Amino acid sequence: MAAPKFTKAQREANLLKVSDLYLTGKTQAHIAGVIGCSQPQVSAYLRKLYKRWQDAATINIDHLKARELARLDKIEAEAWSAWERSQADAETETTSTFDGKATSTLKREGQVGDPRFLDIVNKCIAQRCKIIGIEAPQKIEMRDWREEARKSGIDPDKLVDQLIPMVQANVGDPGPSD
Repeated sequence: MAAPKFTKAQREANLLKVSDLYLTGKTQAHIAGVIGCSQPQVSAYLRKLYKRWQDAATINIDHLKARELARLDKIEAEAWSAWERSQADAETETTSTFDGKATSTLKREGQVGDPRFLDIVNKCIAQRCKIIGIEAPQKIEMRDWREEARKSGIDPDKLVDQLIPMVQANVGDPGPSD
């Protein structure tokens, strides 16, 4: 039996239906029965959906990174301005009266600057490095990870039992299948 031919609009409608059914845990065989197509066609729809989801996630992550970097730029610029203002000379005016005559004295004193503003700048730089992924990798000692897990109250054997399926699911995952 030949596979049914769908128009472009029908294919888009099918993609939405496949997405809804798949995300609620339905099998490819069940989805094929609902839509009226073959299981391989559902698999093709899912590959297309995965590609769209991945592209959307990439765009969204890039957008979010750009927005957060812009916020950091603004905060850092404000911190630099505040640092420069904190270095300006402090002026103190004193007025005194002697024999009914008022005299005013202006005193200027140099300032070293408020280091809290430099701390803000430093935090902005560190956060920017994290966002764009250029922060130095951290070394983790793994000599006796089982003992470290036990110290943290974690059963290492249970941890391995939980990690194996997660790794298997993500390594060489060809995409959706029944």
